[in-house]
Amino acid sequence: MQWIFVSAVLCSVSGLLLPGSATVLADVRQTQRWQSTALQSVLRQLSGSAETGVVEMPEGMSLPVRTFDDIDMVEEKLAASATQKLLVRYASII
Repeated sequence: MQWIFVSAVLCSVSGLLLPGSATVLADVRQTQRWQSTALQSVLRQLSGSAETGVVEMPEGMSLPVRTFDDIDMVEEKLAASATQKLLVRYASII
């Protein structure tokens, strides 16, 4: 980490580009762009879930499942795509 800082300072002071420093800087910029995009995506998701209100577990379901009958009931309920979507939304906030 210190070497990157030192090489950046030397580049700016001397006006010379050290071997490999351009690649390092390009990698840092690319990583920063990716992180910024990921952060914006997460913020959009969080603000979207706040607008829709409280997300609850689909009706008639409870987790964790404790018996084989519970597993069968969950599988039956998950046959409906609407229930799948509700469960995914619920799981995304816990």
